[in-house]
Amino acid sequence: MIDVKRSVSAGIVLIMLGTGLVVNAQPFKVDATYPARHDIIYNAPFYEGFEGIPLGNGDLGGMMWCTPTGLRMQINKSDAFDRSSGESIGEVLRSCAQLEIDFGAPVMNWLYLNDFTGRLSLLDAKASISSHTPFQRTDIHAYVAANQNVWVIECEKSEVGEVLGKASVEVTLERWGSRTFPGWYGGYSRDAGAGLGKATAHTADSVIYLVERFSDTEIAVSCKVIGMPAQAVKNNNRSVSLSTDGFTNGKLYIVIAVASDQDNPNPLSYCLRTLSAIGDQDIQAIRENHADWWSNFWKRSFVHLPDDYIENIYYFKRYLLASSSRGRYPTLFNGGIFTWNHDVRNWVIPHHWNMQQFYWGILPGGDADLLKPYLDAYTRLVPQAEAHAERRGVAGAILWSEGHTYDGVMQFWDRPDMVNNYTPASQIAKFFWDYFQYTRDQRFLQETAYPFMKKSAEFYLQKLTWSESEQKFRLSPTQPYESPETNDLVNSITDLGMIQFLFEKCITASEVLGVDKDKRTQWRYVLDHLWDAPIDFVKGVGEVYRLGYRTDGSIYPDRDDHGSWLAHFSANTSLVFPASVIGLYNVGTREFAAAARIIDHHPDEKNAITPNAIVAARLGKGDHALRIVTNTIRRLQHFPNGLFYNLDHWYLLSVYADSLKNPSLSAQRDYLYDARSRYVNNGGKSGLPAKPFVQCGLEPLGILGAAVNEMLMQSHESVIRIFPAIPDSWKGKEIAFTLHAEGAFRISARLDSTGQIAPVEIVSNVGGECRLVNPWTDKSVVITRADGASVRSDKRPGGVIAFATSKGERYVVKQSNAEVQSPITFKTVVNNSPKQFHEAMLGIPRNF
Repeated sequence: MIDVKRSVSAGIVLIMLGTGLVVNAQPFKVDATYPARHDIIYNAPFYEGFEGIPLGNGDLGGMMWCTPTGLRMQINKSDAFDRSSGESIGEVLRSCAQLEIDFGAPVMNWLYLNDFTGRLSLLDAKASISSHTPFQRTDIHAYVAANQNVWVIECEKSEVGEVLGKASVEVTLERWGSRTFPGWYGGYSRDAGAGLGKATAHTADSVIYLVERFSDTEIAVSCKVIGMPAQAVKNNNRSVSLSTDGFTNGKLYIVIAVASDQDNPNPLSYCLRTLSAIGDQDIQAIRENHADWWSNFWKRSFVHLPDDYIENIYYFKRYLLASSSRGRYPTLFNGGIFTWNHDVRNWVIPHHWNMQQFYWGILPGGDADLLKPYLDAYTRLVPQAEAHAERRGVAGAILWSEGHTYDGVMQFWDRPDMVNNYTPASQIAKFFWDYFQYTRDQRFLQETAYPFMKKSAEFYLQKLTWSESEQKFRLSPTQPYESPETNDLVNSITDLGMIQFLFEKCITASEVLGVDKDKRTQWRYVLDHLWDAPIDFVKGVGEVYRLGYRTDGSIYPDRDDHGSWLAHFSANTSLVFPASVIGLYNVGTREFAAAARIIDHHPDEKNAITPNAIVAARLGKGDHALRIVTNTIRRLQHFPNGLFYNLDHWYLLSVYADSLKNPSLSAQRDYLYDARSRYVNNGGKSGLPAKPFVQCGLEPLGILGAAVNEMLMQSHESVIRIFPAIPDSWKGKEIAFTLHAEGAFRISARLDSTGQIAPVEIVSNVGGECRLVNPWTDKSVVITRADGASVRSDKRPGGVIAFATSKGERYVVKQSNAEVQSPITFKTVVNNSPKQFHEAMLGIPRNF
């Protein structure tokens, strides 16, 4: 079993230790139980897997939902990869098992319900379900232990009257693999036996277990009942059950242990030993350790927004990250460990553009440890990336294809819409640099980040050619992200941005480490001789960024082609994000205006996999950022548990798509419950029903979380900006945050209902100079340490206040002569109801 704490570096431990003060931070205080405001409430049973409650400890997890007589759950693990799937799609992250609990009576059937409440508690990552029928009260609590791969389900029941007698409880563990149905369900395998796996079911005394052997991975799942004798029965080769001898009143525990041979040499032995060591008393200790881990997790950062629903989604995104990104591999964008229908998984393999999006905005939350699985996975794959760069004619460098696997296969690298997209390696390298910026882990920079960045830059160095006529470098052939229209451009805007970012940071890193002086000169020369960004005039709009140039020097695409600046991928805003080349320092420039006009005209109906909400915030356009965030929730938050889908166009499957005035809003979720919604196969014939292929896409959650962070605070331009992109509709209301900034600083700030910024608290985790843009514009400020001692500061251009800090010290920056008031407390108001946001819903209202 993976120790989900072992990958935490020294730099991360420092950050976590620093955050213990969050609940007592100036200029506000926060109740330790604040996340309970954002519990997700079900007032009716949820019978669909996609409606289920997502649980996890970062490595082990899955979905849990109701059946008329109990519960069902799918058990997933972050390393359950099958690398010989029989479907010609490379590796597949498969499910480990499904488990069903049957109470022997319709205890969850709405026909018999007097009352029902389901709850996902974010504070302690626990699912709770309570039902009351004429014959039984049932209370269930479930969680995946934070520090070991054990899933605990606590069941308590009391019979009402004498309807049932000695009804037994049956627990069934089974594994039925399935086809994944990739290729948009038009190119899937017609062999219904593909993906079934080789699972075998067994019993051992009062324990049931499964063993699945994939091509190079072995998974074991074991289960037992604590608190009541249970008889184990083998149903067939893939299904096994435990049955209690009656269960009238009282409590029992169902405990599941899961392991793979990637974290234990003998997974089954480990699972059986783990279960044998757990008794009644151990459950209490597991529960307390689990609650402690999550309590400490929530202390890392804090956000309070005027819009409770958006704030709820923000907290839910952090919850999902902690629940799924603490194992050996990063969270897959296409469902992660939160899939429900056996092995169905859209797109199947990692796609770089999508993978990174769930991790956007992770570092400001203080969750650098949750980025480690992403960094570690790509570090392990450097040899394969070197081989791929050589295949493309460049030695001593690294290159990733857009689609790839975590055993290093560059999937469909030569596909026309991806073959000359060179940005994945540099965008992955950006995460390495950002990790260093937020932690200042010098050893990580020297041993891991800088070598990765340098090899990414080397690909561009060798791929660039010199134009004597222009006295500039050029790159050809190339193309923006997933651009099917052309792959033979010259000097794409996406490469321009990533070269500028990567080479600048390589120079900085080499200076910090005192190495590669000659290389610095080479990188600087390239930066000084890069091509001009493709800016062109659009009638009725003005100048905007385009995608690149044709070989004849003309800008691509044509002036009358609006698709280039209204596209989903938003490649033409890439200089703002993810490249971080244009920001608020560029206000008033032609370049800033060209990016801002694209945001001004961002279509309401295009929200999937586009970073434009982040771009809007980076440009200080808070109203636009909020508009995109709002549209994203309205169109893409399809599921009542808070999960999103990652495409805008599901409304096209609705039978009402042609008759509704605005189907992109009103019919976006029809396919979930309308059996008439079918996906049309490649041949144009009526295809498979849509519902069985429903799963979440995690990209929108990452985009929303990052956008909120950037609206509240920015630090990517080597200065810290407080409240740089607050929407007009939020002004006059309380806004507050504790977030982390580049330079390993933790910032707490509050904008009160009168529009005043309270004193700003800054905690320095490692020391070094802090540069803060004056939150009070041209007003003078004073800076003090926690002990009240004054701190000397310097004024820099652009209203920047700079001052030296010491490791672990707390500083308060306030307006001179401002009256300091007692800090307010953001109190816990436990949520007990579903929430509505236009067409979207968190939770399920009562329907019986």
